[in-house]
Amino acid sequence: MTDFDETVGPGPRGDPVHPFERLLAFDVYDGPVVGIALRPSAAKASLFELLTWDEARTERIFSLAPISYEAADREIRSISGIVAPNWPEWWLQRAPSEQERDVVAGAVSRLRGAAQHPDAVVKSPALLRSISDSVTLDSEEKRREFEVLKRRHDDHAIDDPERFSAWAAFVRDVQANDHS
Repeated sequence: MTDFDETVGPGPRGDPVHPFERLLAFDVYDGPVVGIALRPSAAKASLFELLTWDEARTERIFSLAPISYEAADREIRSISGIVAPNWPEWWLQRAPSEQERDVVAGAVSRLRGAAQHPDAVVKSPALLRSISDSVTLDSEEKRREFEVLKRRHDDHAIDDPERFSAWAAFVRDVQANDHS
């Protein structure tokens, strides 16, 4: 889904342009942690997962993994049966009932199983409003570097400054290599 070369960057009036029209956050902690980013007008969807955030929690870095729009739509419809949608940015706060928790956990599990390998890493304070930096994982080398970094920092706290610095450096380095 995520062709950032064409969809992210300054628009005609300098406004940010980005590929998402709707967002469903399955888990929230001072903002989205894991969920689906959607572009219904193009029938595109990605599973997003928070990799880290800065100490102030104002800048977040996410991975994006393509999923079929049909799979995303199916899970959204199942959740909509028990929790009323709130578009364009629908945050499922902690589901109050056991049934709701089970439905959401099942949806997340199925979507993770259906997701392809992450194809982008984005830096954003709010996925629906702006993406400040992005890189595509369009080569085996970039995907390998992504996986090494992910494994190396999975045991660090999400807000560990070292973790944020490492992911921000990854984005910068990939961008620099893409432009050299």
